[in-house]
Amino acid sequence: MALAEDHTRIEAERWRSVALNVFCFAVGFLGLAVIVLWPPHLELSWWTVLSVLFIGVFLAVSQRPTSAAGKSYAPLTAVIAASSIVFGYWTIFLVLISFAAIRLRLAPRPANFSDLFSPRSFGQAGAGITAVYGMIAVWGLFADVQKAAPPWAESAIALVGVLVVGIVWQISQHGFVQVTFFFTRQTGFSLQFVRMGVFASLYGYLLVAMYGYGGMLTTVLFYVLVAQTRVVQDILGVVRRLEQLEQAKSQATSVIREMIRFTDIPDVQFTAEVENISKMLARHLGLSKQEIGDIGLAAELHEIGKSRLPARMRWGKRTNAAEENQRKTYARLGAIMLRSADALVDPAIADYVEYHSEHFDGTGYPKGLVGEAIPQASRIIAIARAYVSSLTGYDGVDKVKKEEALRKLRQESGTLFDPRLVDLLTEVVS
Repeated sequence: MALAEDHTRIEAERWRSVALNVFCFAVGFLGLAVIVLWPPHLELSWWTVLSVLFIGVFLAVSQRPTSAAGKSYAPLTAVIAASSIVFGYWTIFLVLISFAAIRLRLAPRPANFSDLFSPRSFGQAGAGITAVYGMIAVWGLFADVQKAAPPWAESAIALVGVLVVGIVWQISQHGFVQVTFFFTRQTGFSLQFVRMGVFASLYGYLLVAMYGYGGMLTTVLFYVLVAQTRVVQDILGVVRRLEQLEQAKSQATSVIREMIRFTDIPDVQFTAEVENISKMLARHLGLSKQEIGDIGLAAELHEIGKSRLPARMRWGKRTNAAEENQRKTYARLGAIMLRSADALVDPAIADYVEYHSEHFDGTGYPKGLVGEAIPQASRIIAIARAYVSSLTGYDGVDKVKKEEALRKLRQESGTLFDPRLVDLLTEVVS
């Protein structure tokens, strides 16, 4: 009788193993079929490719299996959701990199590259690829709705869109995991996984906003130094604490309210170009490596204060005089945000951001500083911003060619801008 029972148990386990392999191969081939039927369209600009490679390396180094779902699935959901919105089909590459990194680090044995070609790895890759296509399709629908919506509704639509994108990823991965758990007689945490997906999607919304307003450097700094702190880990990974501790609930509410401030995804190339020009001027002035780095970071963050303005006022569209005056406070707002994160950035960088709207003749804002009283870094960012705005037509500025842009700067030399920096920029770019 005992031998018969053992034989029956072995046959049952063999059936489960075969069924699991069939399921994994079916999901894997589904992913391949999706790619063949709808080939991905990849943005091949150097900035996009470089950003994707940077994130790929980051995920390869950082992703690892862990018993705490909030420390693994939640951050990965946020990164993948944000990437699908910012980088589109490049997210497939990031998904495969992440899964490979996790698979190679599975305890308790050393890395085995043959695991990358196992049925379960193949199925997980297929589920990830299919999910990416679904996420991109969902975001496309919300983008179309956003275009047709009135300006006051754009912020809410963007927030809901990112939430749904994150949930699509979370549901697809949870579904795959739950089926594999069924075949392997393991148990999962369905309700906690779904709740975690909601908070992870909000986390992804923040990453999208950080990338849009501050570029790659700001996003990585936020992810490593802010989003991985204990408070946000609690919000993302230990959802039950939100139900038990009133203090944790209050913290979660505060974070979500801050998230609502972020709406549109502006042209991130603008801040990157302002950063490049600012660092170029700093190098030609013979500043130290540290000073050049600080100026570059301030230039990259100089528009972050716009996140605290109403969405329709950020780009100066259909604003009246009072609203335009309020809009000019974005430099001051950005400085306040940076000073509140003084553990993340040097307080001097907040000064550079705040005073980039000052004019050399004292007619600027917020304090009406004159000449050398304006920090040199702020004077550099001001002229770099004006030059790039003229070349790109950014923020409602008339788009002109390089010669005309330089001529406009020379006209405003000594009034809006430092004459020495105007001469230097003219010399360098000519």
